[in-house]
Order: sequence, then C-alpha cells, then structure tokens
Amino acid sequence: MESSEYRAGPNPTIIGANVVAMLAGPGAGSASAYISAVVASARGTEEVVAAILEAPGTKRPDFVVAQFFGPSVRAQFRGSRLGIRVVRRDGGRVVYTGQDVETWASLLETSCLTAELFDTAPDAATSASRIALPGSLSTASLTYSSEASVLPEAVALVAPEPVTRPSALPERTVVIPARNSTAVATLEFTDGNLVDVDRTVIIGRSPRAERSTSALLPTLVPVASPRQKISRTHLKVSVDGTRVVLEDLGSKNGTEVTATNGIAFRVIPGEPAELSDGMIVAIGDQVAFKVVARS
Repeated sequence: MESSEYRAGPNPTIIGANVVAMLAGPGAGSASAYISAVVASARGTEEVVAAILEAPGTKRPDFVVAQFFGPSVRAQFRGSRLGIRVVRRDGGRVVYTGQDVETWASLLETSCLTAELFDTAPDAATSASRIALPGSLSTASLTYSSEASVLPEAVALVAPEPVTRPSALPERTVVIPARNSTAVATLEFTDGNLVDVDRTVIIGRSPRAERSTSALLPTLVPVASPRQKISRTHLKVSVDGTRVVLEDLGSKNGTEVTATNGIAFRVIPGEPAELSDGMIVAIGDQVAFKVVARS
C-alpha cells in the first residue's frame, strides 16, 4: 500500500512534521487550538501529550498522539472514543484503545505495514481522501503506510546492534542536545533514542502512568520486545535531588545494571537503586540504556 489517506469526521486532527494528534469528545476543539503550535514543532509525542493535559478548560479530550519512523509507530493514547489499528508486515493485526486507561498509555510497534488512527463510533467515517501535510483536518480516521514517506522530517529509528551482554553499548559518537537544562542525566538507548531525566521516566513495552501528584507529568518510553521479555510497565527512573534512582516495578524477567568497573547486579524489585554516570541498564530483548550525567 503506497498511499496515505484520511476519512472526514468530527475529530480535530493536527499533523506536524514529526507528530500527529487526533482529539475527540468534550474539550477537543479548544484543546486542538491550544496545541496546534506545539504539534507543528514537536520532536516527540511526550511534549504534545503534556500540552493536551495542560490545555485550558475543565474537560480533557480523548487523544491519540503518534510518531512514525518508517515501519515503526510510537504512540500515546487515552479514552475509549479513539483507537489505533495496526496491520503488521507478517499479516497480524492488533487494535489499541484507551478504554480502560485512567491516565494515558504508550505503545511501540516496529513492524507496521499500515497504522490507522480511528474513531471507534461505527458511523463516524465517510469517503477517503489523500492526506495533505502538514496542517489541520477534521477526521474520523487517518491511515499511514510504512511504504510511503508520510512524515518526511521524522527521524528514523536506529536498529540496535547485536550484543551478547550489557557490559557496553555500541561505540558511536552521540551529541546530546541541550533540550532541557534542568535534566540531571540523559538515558542513551541502544536504538538511538535519548531521554532526558528531569522527571520520572517510565519504561516498558506499553507503559502506563499512574495518577501523578507531581506538577511534572512522567515521561513514558515504550520499547520493542518481540519475545515479550520486557514487561508492559517494566521500570521507572526518577530524580531525587541530584541523584538518579531506578526502581524495577515487579517486572517478569528483571533488570540488570552493569557498573563502569564491569560488575553487574540484578535490581531487587521495589527497592530503589542509585544510578551513576556510565552505568548500563539492560531490561531484555537486547534493549539497554546508558546513563549519561548532565553537568
């Protein structure tokens, strides 16, 4: 499938260079106006979700915020009105909705043929039209194909190099952008993703955020786990003053930390473990990240 299309409908949808956001329900109109500029310049889904939740008004809309990387889609979503339908390259199909999500959830699918953001109402869709990028639409569904370069400025995911143990990450030069001067560290993932630690970071196959009492919303980082070695919500990394602290959230297969001297240890679930510069954290399926302290 080489085309990408949308079907007209009631839901405000904003398409940026790297991120697309679809909103539904009460508050969707006012929230879409509030986040339009954010979506246009956003490099990832997290900042768009934060803008949606901070939008003025008493009603918070349902949303799907997605980012596309060739055959991969990373998304955050909430509410029963909207969903994501993925057709995988092996012919498998999967549908995600936020029906039972109290806050919001994340997903990462790495082998998509098509990914459709859609309105779950059965009579929402009309005839299909080609997408014009970027801009704003009113839609019932929005379909992207991995064989069409839909978001030309999106940064491609870097495939992780095979590793036999988490004693070191692949050698490469990484320039860490000064995206957030308040971050005490950056997590450098094997797929090239860089995540600032200026608040709680939750990592897993499809991580969910519990109700947060902090003014800073947690960052949700979905990671691929083809063999299901990584739990849906596997671990969290948080800030305690100037310290970076890891906690395994009762994951099925555990978390291993390797210090700079090469000594590795398993993290005890529920017991915080302090991380320092240069440590490697491995969570399964060749997914690992390095802790890089920020000066």
